[in-house]
Amino acid sequence: MFSRHTTEFAHVTATVPTNGAMLTITNDTQLETRTGWKAAGHVNPGDAVATLDGGFAEIAWVGRVKPSDDLFHVPAGTLGNCSAMVLPGATLVGLEAPLSFDADTDHISVPLAAFSGTRGICATERASVSMRTLGLKTEEMIWAQTGTLLHARPMSDAFFHSLRFADARAFLALHGPTHNAVAA
Repeated sequence: MFSRHTTEFAHVTATVPTNGAMLTITNDTQLETRTGWKAAGHVNPGDAVATLDGGFAEIAWVGRVKPSDDLFHVPAGTLGNCSAMVLPGATLVGLEAPLSFDADTDHISVPLAAFSGTRGICATERASVSMRTLGLKTEEMIWAQTGTLLHARPMSDAFFHSLRFADARAFLALHGPTHNAVAA
């Protein structure tokens, strides 16, 4: 009834911080840094990435993750990106909110998977891609691939409103698939 081997169980602690914001992307995704465009696979803690507000946010930590089962191919130019990219379907893409949208900010985020079937964005085979999670101290919209905004969402209370998949599909149907995908 009682195990005599209680010392065989190790105490496990989380290696991912529970505060701040996270963004999981493929290592090939280009991010704007202070020294120019750099593949996410070469971004390290202490590096800074360009944000929506024109500033730079420091990368607090980097974690490796196994490739996602729901990868999506985003053709060049679809979301303001200069070249094609592959991202997980759960990646949050930043969009300008229409004037009629009741939000505290002029930008919202939607999951990339909600764009499926729009302008060539589609699920792709699980290729041999490497992925990583970037941790930031605060929530940010980060510039990727020269013109795409990616939302590094916090674990709690977000400033930018994120739509769930069904709401995002409805939003895209109402406002068009390319509605201000790039901040002007």
